[in-house]
Amino acid sequence: MLLGAVIGTIGVGVFAWSTLPVLITAGAIIGIGAPLAIAPLWIYTAELYPTRMRGWATSAASGMNRGASIVSPLVIGAVLTAGGGISAIFSILLVCALLGVVVMATMGVETSRRSLEDIAR
Repeated sequence: MLLGAVIGTIGVGVFAWSTLPVLITAGAIIGIGAPLAIAPLWIYTAELYPTRMRGWATSAASGMNRGASIVSPLVIGAVLTAGGGISAIFSILLVCALLGVVVMATMGVETSRRSLEDIAR
């Protein structure tokens, strides 16, 4: 996702390559990257909580995902209506992807080779 956002932001914002192939390529890389990033996060989210809370925590994360799926088209529409352009959209996606990387790098809990009970403490 990060790679697609960088391609879109730099290609459209810096080099003014607003041609259809650039937009399709950046969008496709983002679209392919999203499921590849989200699938492991569902497993990771479930590992972080004790058994008694695991179902609730996974459901809460799923609800937040659904909420973001509802809000993001509204934000994109508002940015485009305000004259932000495609470059602004790719920049927003880039910032969101970078924020996710920073949060996981600084606050993520290492779960490999640890029992679920030990992780939940």
